[in-house]
Amino acid sequence: MTRRRNTLLRIQSELNRWNRRNCLFLRIILCENRFAPLPEML
Repeated sequence: MTRRRNTLLRIQSELNRWNRRNCLFLRIILCENRFAPLPEML
């Protein structure tokens, strides 16, 4: 149980790091693409 929880936390931390790294990049792409659906979701 504890090991599984640690694995989930590690995955979550990895996702958070990737999100911080790519958030600006994704926003730029969606802003430049005027036909992008729902850009406010990011």
